Amino acid sequence: MIRYALSAMALFSTLVLAEPLTQLQAVEKGKKVSSELLQTLGNHLQERIQTKGIVSGVNFCSQNGLVLTQKVAEENNVTLKRVSVHNRNPQNLASEEETKILVRWNHLKEAKKPLPEYEVISQADGGYLYYQPIVIKNPLCLQCHGKNVKPAVAKAINALYPEDNAKRYKIGDLRGMVVVGIPK
Repeated sequence: MIRYALSAMALFSTLVLAEPLTQLQAVEKGKKVSSELLQTLGNHLQERIQTKGIVSGVNFCSQNGLVLTQKVAEENNVTLKRVSVHNRNPQNLASEEETKILVRWNHLKEAKKPLPEYEVISQADGGYLYYQPIVIKNPLCLQCHGKNVKPAVAKAINALYPEDNAKRYKIGDLRGMVVVGIPK
């Protein structure tokens, strides 16, 4: 019993004495997690497309995009999502606050000004929200999100995402953003 009481006291003192998360630490964590997510999704998708074709890639995204995002979040003890105002999956629709950021970033793009690498907002609970733009850089993305999507690919997308809004992009367009919720 004494051992459990001492363990509980040690845990409590560690929690009380723990330094608050700094904004710099939040930025480092946000960059790491965003990079890991985009790399994980990109690598899996590219492998699927190379081995089974672009239509299989559409199916892969539908079945695994959110699952892989959740896995990366759990491994890093954060909340994590990809959002857009022009979402394909309804679960990736930007919130009102996220939409404000995306609209502001889109105005920067339209004015031919550079996008920020990221933005960080501190939360009342001591945690942070890290936002990183997703910009179309890879021509592979345009096979599903571009203006000239092949009929078989369009058919697969329409079957899986009847309310799809993630089309007609070109290289350099703002696709959306990664949002990392970093607890204190």
